[in-house]
Amino acid sequence: MDKRKKIILIVIGVVVVLGAIFAFYLFKSHQKEAALLQAAAQPFNEATAPSYQKDAITFIKEIYSDARTVTDEEEFNKKIDQQVSAESKEFKQVIKDRKQIRDQVVSHKNIQFDLKEHNFTTPGIIKSTDKEILFIVNGTYRYVDLNDPVAQEAATKGEEVLFGQEIAYGVSLTKEGEQWKITNILSTDLTASYMIKGLDTVSSKSQQEIIDLIKKNTIPKYDLDQILSEINSN
Repeated sequence: MDKRKKIILIVIGVVVVLGAIFAFYLFKSHQKEAALLQAAAQPFNEATAPSYQKDAITFIKEIYSDARTVTDEEEFNKKIDQQVSAESKEFKQVIKDRKQIRDQVVSHKNIQFDLKEHNFTTPGIIKSTDKEILFIVNGTYRYVDLNDPVAQEAATKGEEVLFGQEIAYGVSLTKEGEQWKITNILSTDLTASYMIKGLDTVSSKSQQEIIDLIKKNTIPKYDLDQILSEINSN
């Protein structure tokens, strides 16, 4: 066998080996992600959960979510300052812009709902070190749409028609002294779809997209004035 053929065979062998290694890596990565999503499908047990998980989920419920429970402006800003890392200035602005977008949607579309329950799953840990934690968690919201004709008709009979929505949240935390502080949250809710164009909010792959985005610590890039204008024009 001449030298040229030997080189070709060696190159082919290297390519095959590297391809096999890459395929194995993808297989293990997909296994890990599948296990992660499976873990994130179990009900959240507040009694046994670590404090950083409880605090982050409470922050989502009260401040970040489209169904946030804190409406007082002063308390809203106070909780952001208390629970979000001082270094995460861009994310702090994202939260405040989210609020403005959501308020505009609610006002323009005359959205009225009565939130009956919001339940969360056990967080699936994406990454965990002494200084950084990333996790995925799902929130399920059940509510009465006060503008829905069917719900209105049911109400006259003393009945309730509940609507449901499931949202995936990717959460990033950093250790500052003895406290865990939030550095980023990404989600598949309606407000996020205005801020991240092309975001998958409905398919079975939406959770995976949030995992990929939070791993990259993605901060949405958007034009707030343009978003508000789009809402008003629809």
